[in-house]
Amino acid sequence: MIYFILIIAVVVFTHEAAHRAAYIKSGLSVRYRNRFAALDKFISIVRVRNEKLPKSDVIDHWHFSQSTSVSRIFRIGMAGVVRGLVLSFVVFTLLALINLPTIFEGQFVVDGGAEKIRDEVRVVWVEDDSAAYSAGVRPNDVPVSFGTEHLRDSEHFVELQDHFEGKFAELIYSPGGVQSSINLEADNPGFEVKRLEVNRYGISAPIVGIVVMLQIGLALVSVLWGDTSRIAEIVDTLQVSEYLGFAYVFYALGTALVFYSVLNLIPIRPFDVGRIIFRRPYSHYLRDLLIKVRKATPVGPN
Repeated sequence: MIYFILIIAVVVFTHEAAHRAAYIKSGLSVRYRNRFAALDKFISIVRVRNEKLPKSDVIDHWHFSQSTSVSRIFRIGMAGVVRGLVLSFVVFTLLALINLPTIFEGQFVVDGGAEKIRDEVRVVWVEDDSAAYSAGVRPNDVPVSFGTEHLRDSEHFVELQDHFEGKFAELIYSPGGVQSSINLEADNPGFEVKRLEVNRYGISAPIVGIVVMLQIGLALVSVLWGDTSRIAEIVDTLQVSEYLGFAYVFYALGTALVFYSVLNLIPIRPFDVGRIIFRRPYSHYLRDLLIKVRKATPVGPN
């Protein structure tokens, strides 16, 4: 949980700090209502530099005046998205240079250009009140075999569950390098496994970094069309990233940066692109419409 909180804090701070830098670069002065937070709700534009504006022209964060140029609004509005994607690319490139986990099926790999650092099956989830949990099975343990066969991956685990349906099967697992065993119901073993691969790249690392970032972005966009399979696979693994090592934690950070950037491309408020298109709150547009309708409505004789 602590890793999740830190990742969210880094992503939001980075995004909003990019907006702040864009304000200043565009000639706008920014102040924080809370100097310890760079969150959206704590930022306000105080005054356009070197201009004496009446009090009514002092505007809040994202509530641009009508005189603000479209190019300035666009630069400020897209600053957070651009920085998030750039940092995500940096994270995935560094991971590719050091240790890049394979999180989802079909993740981009450079054939012949990768050095395999890790390739093994690990427990990624254990049900709290299960027999497996009581026996000491924990996330990141190595399940050596289930039933009579050596475990290859999660699909093989499902096949073995079907094969031993209605029976008990012996799980041999290795917590901390010491092998233990327990008999479990094959239908409901109380844990899940996943094949974990970690590769290291050389000069191809930037290519791998940007392609993996784009794959995650497309997985997020595909949710809009009802395809949640890939993003569910990513989330399922990253939920236990703290047990799987820092490579997985940083992978979660890169994924969160992509997610927050893609989210802010949605053309509705309160997201960034929505705020670029709709420069004022929806209530203001509704109020203007009602005023126009009222003015256009003829008033009959009393």
